[in-house]
Amino acid sequence: MRFAHAAPDFNPMCWCKFGARIDPSLQ
Repeated sequence: MRFAHAAPDFNPMCWCKFGARIDPSLQ
């Protein structure tokens, strides 16, 4: 997940949705 570091700063809302898909605990 190379983009994992930039994603949260780039678009927190989008990352929240995406993160939930790969890791339910992020919800």
